[in-house]
Amino acid sequence: SEPSLKKGKLIFPDASEIVIDESQRLLGRADLKKFLDNDSNDISRGHFTIFEEDTKYYLEDGSTNVQYKPSEKHTILNDEDITGKGKIELNDNDTIKVSDIVLHFKMD
Repeated sequence: SEPSLKKGKLIFPDASEIVIDESQRLLGRADLKKFLDNDSNDISRGHFTIFEEDTKYYLEDGSTNVQYKPSEKHTILNDEDITGKGKIELNDNDTIKVSDIVLHFKMD
């Protein structure tokens, strides 16, 4: 598949970012707990998966490509709970909320 001209990025609350590609990336407690003020029990060990597929970008609550497992804590995309809904296409400037942490998806 042709690589997309735009690159999708996940922006963390401290303005750090990761570039999203075709390798599924599972993020969870270890990646996000530093952004929480309190205990990280609101974040699952594998909370959500983000990846590129056919030049589109997707977010899936929980899950890995080995086994499908929803997070126990919920992933909110633009104020909608996507837990258990499979992969959802991401658009520029979408917000992803996990516990009290807000992440931003950007394409540039």
